[in-house]
Amino acid sequence: MLTGLIFDIIFLSISFGIYFGYHIFLMIMVKRNPLNTVIGRNHHFRRTWVEIMIDGKKDILAVQTLRNMVMSSTLLASTSITLVVLIINILVSQTLTSVLDKIRIIGAHNNDILIYKAFILIVVFLFSFLNFASSIRYVTHLAFLLNVAPTYKDCTKEYCYKALLNGSNHYTVGVQ
Repeated sequence: MLTGLIFDIIFLSISFGIYFGYHIFLMIMVKRNPLNTVIGRNHHFRRTWVEIMIDGKKDILAVQTLRNMVMSSTLLASTSITLVVLIINILVSQTLTSVLDKIRIIGAHNNDILIYKAFILIVVFLFSFLNFASSIRYVTHLAFLLNVAPTYKDCTKEYCYKALLNGSNHYTVGVQ
Protein backbone atom coordinates (compact mmCIF):
# COMPACT_ATOMS: atom_id res chain seq x y z
CA MET A 1 0.00 0.00 0.00
CA LEU A 2 2.74 2.44 0.92
CA THR A 3 4.72 1.80 -2.29
CA GLY A 4 1.60 2.42 -4.39
CA LEU A 5 0.98 5.68 -2.57
CA ILE A 6 4.58 6.72 -3.18
CA PHE A 7 4.15 6.01 -6.90
CA ASP A 8 0.98 8.11 -6.92
CA ILE A 9 2.73 11.02 -5.23
CA ILE A 10 5.73 10.81 -7.56
CA PHE A 11 3.59 10.65 -10.72
CA LEU A 12 1.34 13.46 -9.52
CA SER A 13 4.36 15.66 -8.73
CA ILE A 14 5.93 14.97 -12.12
CA SER A 15 2.65 15.67 -13.93
CA PHE A 16 2.06 18.96 -12.14
CA GLY A 17 5.70 19.95 -12.63
CA ILE A 18 5.56 19.36 -16.38
CA TYR A 19 2.16 21.05 -16.73
CA PHE A 20 3.04 24.19 -14.79
CA GLY A 21 6.58 24.33 -16.20
CA TYR A 22 5.21 24.28 -19.74
CA HIS A 23 2.68 27.01 -19.00
CA ILE A 24 5.24 29.24 -17.31
CA PHE A 25 7.54 28.79 -20.32
CA LEU A 26 4.62 29.56 -22.67
CA MET A 27 3.68 32.66 -20.69
CA ILE A 28 7.27 33.94 -20.86
CA MET A 29 7.40 33.30 -24.62
CA VAL A 30 4.08 35.10 -25.19
CA LYS A 31 5.34 38.13 -23.22
CA ARG A 32 8.78 38.29 -24.87
CA ASN A 33 7.96 37.63 -28.51
CA PRO A 34 4.24 37.09 -29.03
CA LEU A 35 4.33 36.50 -32.78
CA ASN A 36 6.54 33.41 -32.31
CA THR A 37 3.74 31.60 -30.47
CA VAL A 38 0.34 30.46 -31.67
CA ILE A 39 -1.34 32.33 -28.84
CA GLY A 40 0.39 35.60 -29.74
CA ARG A 41 -0.40 35.24 -33.44
CA ASN A 42 -4.04 34.45 -32.64
CA HIS A 43 -4.25 37.59 -30.48
CA HIS A 44 -2.85 39.63 -33.37
CA PHE A 45 -5.27 38.08 -35.88
CA ARG A 46 -8.23 38.55 -33.54
CA ARG A 47 -7.40 42.25 -33.22
CA THR A 48 -7.35 42.50 -37.01
CA TRP A 49 -10.64 40.56 -37.22
CA VAL A 50 -12.38 43.00 -34.85
CA GLU A 51 -11.16 45.96 -36.89
CA ILE A 52 -12.34 44.40 -40.15
CA MET A 53 -15.75 43.52 -38.69
CA ILE A 54 -16.31 47.04 -37.36
CA ASP A 55 -14.88 48.99 -40.31
CA GLY A 56 -16.19 46.70 -43.04
CA LYS A 57 -19.73 46.46 -41.63
CA LYS A 58 -19.65 42.69 -41.97
CA ASP A 59 -22.44 42.06 -39.49
CA ILE A 60 -23.57 38.67 -40.78
CA LEU A 61 -20.05 37.24 -40.88
CA ALA A 62 -19.35 38.52 -37.37
CA VAL A 63 -22.55 37.03 -35.95
CA GLN A 64 -21.93 33.66 -37.62
CA THR A 65 -18.35 33.52 -36.39
CA LEU A 66 -19.32 34.43 -32.85
CA ARG A 67 -22.22 31.95 -32.94
CA ASN A 68 -19.80 29.19 -33.91
CA MET A 69 -17.53 30.12 -31.03
CA VAL A 70 -20.47 30.10 -28.60
CA MET A 71 -21.65 26.73 -29.92
CA SER A 72 -18.24 25.11 -29.47
CA SER A 73 -17.94 26.56 -25.95
CA THR A 74 -21.43 25.28 -25.14
CA LEU A 75 -20.58 21.80 -26.39
CA LEU A 76 -17.39 21.63 -24.34
CA ALA A 77 -19.08 23.09 -21.24
CA SER A 78 -21.84 20.49 -21.37
CA THR A 79 -19.26 17.75 -21.95
CA SER A 80 -17.26 18.80 -18.89
CA ILE A 81 -20.38 18.81 -16.69
CA THR A 82 -21.37 15.41 -18.08
CA LEU A 83 -17.94 14.07 -17.15
CA VAL A 84 -18.32 15.45 -13.62
CA VAL A 85 -21.64 13.65 -13.24
CA LEU A 86 -20.13 10.46 -14.68
CA ILE A 87 -17.22 10.55 -12.22
CA ILE A 88 -19.59 11.11 -9.30
CA ASN A 89 -21.73 8.20 -10.54
CA ILE A 90 -18.67 5.93 -10.66
CA LEU A 91 -17.73 6.90 -7.11
CA VAL A 92 -21.24 6.24 -5.79
CA SER A 93 -21.53 2.86 -7.48
CA GLN A 94 -19.74 0.24 -5.41
CA THR A 95 -19.42 -2.25 -8.27
CA LEU A 96 -17.73 0.22 -10.60
CA THR A 97 -15.33 1.28 -7.87
CA SER A 98 -14.31 -2.32 -7.26
CA VAL A 99 -13.83 -2.90 -11.00
CA LEU A 100 -11.61 0.18 -11.25
CA ASP A 101 -9.66 -1.02 -8.24
CA LYS A 102 -9.01 -4.39 -9.92
CA ILE A 103 -7.74 -2.96 -13.22
CA ARG A 104 -5.36 -0.51 -11.56
CA ILE A 105 -1.82 -1.52 -12.58
CA ILE A 106 0.30 0.85 -10.55
CA GLY A 107 -0.51 3.11 -7.66
CA ALA A 108 -2.24 2.74 -4.32
CA HIS A 109 -4.94 0.07 -4.09
CA ASN A 110 -7.16 1.91 -1.68
CA ASN A 111 -10.67 3.29 -2.17
CA ASP A 112 -9.80 6.45 -0.24
CA ILE A 113 -7.03 7.28 -2.71
CA LEU A 114 -9.44 6.63 -5.60
CA ILE A 115 -11.83 9.16 -4.09
CA TYR A 116 -9.05 11.77 -3.86
CA LYS A 117 -8.07 11.17 -7.48
CA ALA A 118 -11.69 11.46 -8.59
CA PHE A 119 -12.06 14.67 -6.59
CA ILE A 120 -9.08 16.16 -8.43
CA LEU A 121 -10.68 15.21 -11.75
CA ILE A 122 -13.98 16.77 -10.67
CA VAL A 123 -12.23 20.02 -9.73
CA VAL A 124 -10.42 20.10 -13.09
CA PHE A 125 -13.63 19.56 -15.07
CA LEU A 126 -15.55 22.13 -13.00
CA PHE A 127 -12.75 24.64 -13.62
CA SER A 128 -13.02 23.85 -17.31
CA PHE A 129 -16.80 24.34 -17.22
CA LEU A 130 -16.44 27.74 -15.55
CA ASN A 131 -13.96 28.86 -18.20
CA PHE A 132 -16.26 27.79 -21.03
CA ALA A 133 -19.18 29.60 -19.36
CA SER A 134 -17.04 32.75 -19.08
CA SER A 135 -16.06 32.39 -22.74
CA ILE A 136 -19.74 32.25 -23.72
CA ARG A 137 -20.40 35.35 -21.63
CA TYR A 138 -17.64 37.41 -23.25
CA VAL A 139 -18.43 36.33 -26.81
CA THR A 140 -22.14 37.05 -26.37
CA HIS A 141 -21.23 40.47 -24.99
CA LEU A 142 -18.99 41.06 -28.00
CA ALA A 143 -21.86 40.28 -30.39
CA PHE A 144 -23.69 43.31 -29.00
CA LEU A 145 -20.57 45.48 -28.93
CA LEU A 146 -19.75 44.96 -32.60
CA ASN A 147 -23.06 46.48 -33.64
CA VAL A 148 -22.77 49.40 -31.22
CA ALA A 149 -19.12 50.25 -31.92
CA PRO A 150 -19.59 52.27 -35.12
CA THR A 151 -22.14 54.61 -33.51
CA TYR A 152 -20.76 55.29 -30.01
CA LYS A 153 -17.34 56.72 -29.22
CA ASP A 154 -17.16 54.95 -25.84
CA CYS A 155 -17.33 51.55 -27.51
CA THR A 156 -13.91 51.51 -29.15
CA LYS A 157 -12.27 48.81 -31.22
CA GLU A 158 -9.86 48.19 -28.35
CA TYR A 159 -12.76 47.58 -25.97
CA CYS A 160 -14.28 45.10 -28.42
CA TYR A 161 -10.93 43.41 -28.88
CA LYS A 162 -10.51 42.98 -25.11
CA ALA A 163 -13.90 41.28 -24.92
CA LEU A 164 -12.90 38.88 -27.72
CA LEU A 165 -9.49 38.34 -26.13
CA ASN A 166 -11.04 37.50 -22.76
CA GLY A 167 -13.52 35.10 -24.36
CA SER A 168 -10.89 33.33 -26.44
CA ASN A 169 -8.46 33.13 -23.49
CA HIS A 170 -11.14 31.52 -21.31
CA TYR A 171 -11.85 29.07 -24.11
CA THR A 172 -8.15 28.18 -24.36
CA VAL A 173 -7.79 27.74 -20.60
CA GLY A 174 -10.92 25.58 -20.54
CA VAL A 175 -9.52 23.28 -23.19
CA GLN A 176 -6.17 22.93 -21.46
